[in-house]
Amino acid sequence: MLKKMSIGSPEKSSAPSRANPTVRVLVATRRTDVHAALEQIAPYALTEAVSTRGVYTSLRGTQLAIVELDALLEEEIPCETLLQVLQQSPTVVWTTPDGFLREPATWRSHALAASGHFECFPPAAAALTSYSGGVGKTTLSLDAAVHFAARTKLPTAVVEFPYGPSALRVITGTTEGAGFVDAVHNDPSEALRSDFPLWRGVTLVTVNYADVSGLLKPEEVAQCFERIRNAHILTIVDSEFPHPWLEIIAKQIGTFIIVGAPRPDAWNNAAALQQLMARTPDLYPHSQVVFNLVEGWGDRLTQLGLERTMDLPRVKYPERLEGRLGSMLLKAIYPYWAQTPGAATRRGM
Repeated sequence: MLKKMSIGSPEKSSAPSRANPTVRVLVATRRTDVHAALEQIAPYALTEAVSTRGVYTSLRGTQLAIVELDALLEEEIPCETLLQVLQQSPTVVWTTPDGFLREPATWRSHALAASGHFECFPPAAAALTSYSGGVGKTTLSLDAAVHFAARTKLPTAVVEFPYGPSALRVITGTTEGAGFVDAVHNDPSEALRSDFPLWRGVTLVTVNYADVSGLLKPEEVAQCFERIRNAHILTIVDSEFPHPWLEIIAKQIGTFIIVGAPRPDAWNNAAALQQLMARTPDLYPHSQVVFNLVEGWGDRLTQLGLERTMDLPRVKYPERLEGRLGSMLLKAIYPYWAQTPGAATRRGM
């Protein structure tokens, strides 16, 4: 391991104030553009590592880790093990070099919030996906979005990538307003959020994929989603897997949540998708499994052997979107959710 400690931009702040705290950054990449971009999050304290062991031993005290797994020397700690450690750490926020370069300031906010220096909710994009149907992806997406919008009063969107008609419109009873394809063909200079239906404070971006599957070019999908993401603080994608549009926008997604359920087929499918995403961390850097519809210890015991972030209980009326599931799921997107202003949940949630 090679390691170096330094302070970024000392001439700007020799003693960082509480209003401008120092971010402790671990960099494990040889890309020079990452070091140049670090100036955007100054002041920062820097540690560097070139091996898996170096990253692992340097995580203590780190708030933000920028790690290029494929470039690391594998020393004592396998890359797969290190990836699990990074994904499961409650206090270390990690990203790839490409992810950091896209939004340095956002990653600074995530890192400070996760370590207790909450400033605001940084923009985040998460995708709920699965090989299996009937596991509750759409209901969970809506519940999390409605809960976030109600608690924070911040712009929130749910974008669906189905293979058939719009499930969002069916569940919400929404018939008016533009969809994803309409936004693709709009003038980029026009207002975006006002075109879509707003339901319980959440922007709904719907798709009837059977009618439009071959009509859009990949760059049109990517550019349209980027506009939607930039117009909202939290953007949740409800998508089948695999889906060509999800792959196109994958590098714009911060967190991939694989939704499973206590059924043999759903267990196997969640495990298979988890392994696929783990093999391609540059495309799916933050993937985790969440089990839905869990009832009691019997269901939990049948799921032993599959690493997952949380078990969500079966609730009596999930269609009411009362926030119980949403408040739990938001911790997979914002690990510091429960400790932040405006995120308090009702008793018993």
